Amino acid sequence: MCNWRRRIKYFNINFEKVVKIKQEHNAKFIFLTLTTKNVYYEDLKQGIKEILTAFKKLLKSYRVANNKAILGILRSLEFTIQKSDKRYINLHIHCLIAVKTSYFNKKYDWYINQREWAKLWQRALGVSYIPVVDVRVVKDVRVKKQNKIKRRINEEGAIFEVTKYLYKSIQFQDIETEVLRQIVYAFKNVRLIAPIGVFRGKKSKVENKNEEDLIKVSNKEVFGEFLGEVEYLLDNGRYMLKRVELVDK
Repeated sequence: MCNWRRRIKYFNINFEKVVKIKQEHNAKFIFLTLTTKNVYYEDLKQGIKEILTAFKKLLKSYRVANNKAILGILRSLEFTIQKSDKRYINLHIHCLIAVKTSYFNKKYDWYINQREWAKLWQRALGVSYIPVVDVRVVKDVRVKKQNKIKRRINEEGAIFEVTKYLYKSIQFQDIETEVLRQIVYAFKNVRLIAPIGVFRGKKSKVENKNEEDLIKVSNKEVFGEFLGEVEYLLDNGRYMLKRVELVDK
């Protein structure tokens, strides 16, 4: 519940930043996902260290560090548990990259295609295999509805992907206690989300909200099927379950 509320908070924080970056820099956005091979749970802490170290190397590579069209990056580290064998964890990095419009101009050599991103990431990881990399431009989508063109900006989807680790539920069924313990240990004190470049800056209005505000949920913040209500109280910095009321089906 706490992570779900934080996801809403940080989604709003980063949405504010994206709007500001668009206004101030006339920026476009790219969504980049970087993956690695699955890691055995006992090696998870080392795997986290290696993927974050590789990402730093990627940022220092010539094509990225000297790319004048890249304004900033919002980086998040996410993990999923392998379904076929829940002792293995997949680590991957999501990046929301703000770029100048000149990034797509063929006159400059600033555009990086998917194949080149994969080679850069392979070199940063120091592996023999070519890792899976997905890169796509975040675009405005026009939807025709009732003979009218309704503008829908799917930047929300990209921001959601970067911030979803904060609330993403894990199916703990059939996961060995030792595996769960290792996950908690490995991610302790790990910075899962990091702003770079123009994504840094002063705290937004949302960031200045206190933890009490995380209890109040508006209708716009509720996604999916409505199953019932859960009420919490904030007591000495901790959420305490007060009431659960399910909807009869």
